[in-house]
Amino acid sequence: MNELIVDTNNILFNLNEIKKRITKEDYTIIAVVKGNGYGLDIVMLTNFLSQNGINFFAVATFEEAIKLRQAGITEKIMILTPYTDAEVVKELINNNIILTIDSEESAKIANEIALVQDKKIDAHIKIDTGLSRFGFDYTEKEKIAEVIKNSNYINFEGIFSHFSNSLAKDDSWSKEQYSRFCETLVFLENQGITFSLKHICNSSGFFKYPDMHLNAARIGSAFCGLAARKRR
Repeated sequence: MNELIVDTNNILFNLNEIKKRITKEDYTIIAVVKGNGYGLDIVMLTNFLSQNGINFFAVATFEEAIKLRQAGITEKIMILTPYTDAEVVKELINNNIILTIDSEESAKIANEIALVQDKKIDAHIKIDTGLSRFGFDYTEKEKIAEVIKNSNYINFEGIFSHFSNSLAKDDSWSKEQYSRFCETLVFLENQGITFSLKHICNSSGFFKYPDMHLNAARIGSAFCGLAARKRR
């Protein structure tokens, strides 16, 4: 039988190397533990990072979010995938999961459920700057502002985007995405809309673009390098 051996010393080494590269005070590392913690075991990795100073986590799916809550994880958990199924959104809200809002529809559903529960909920709004996976298009600035202002039961604590290819040798496209994101931020701030957390960097972007750190980053695979080996 194959056995996966996880060396937590290597995870800790990676974490400390990440912390060394933080360029600002009050910086938030959002630890992405999707894909079963990049194969290391989502609950084990989350617990280990929590024990070593990380208090904000992100997952990709409903199932991952619920699994962490059922395992007793009490720290902040954000789900990176937007959902519009009312029952799924209700369950996420009941488990105190921070939502991703990527459209007028997802905002409307979340706001209506929060209204019924008379509960202010936290969310991050996703801006599509070129990845074209999901999110409000960065050109829809007026619409984004309108959706935020009309969502009285949603606290938009964060705003984020995602680099299409931060590993590319040519940085011009990533710089363009960053510029688009910042344009959106400035527009919203001029509308009186501010966010506690602003993030565009993933693991590779965090290491490669210190001038684009903003005040948070989503770090996932960088925690896991050289942390596991198979034993037969």
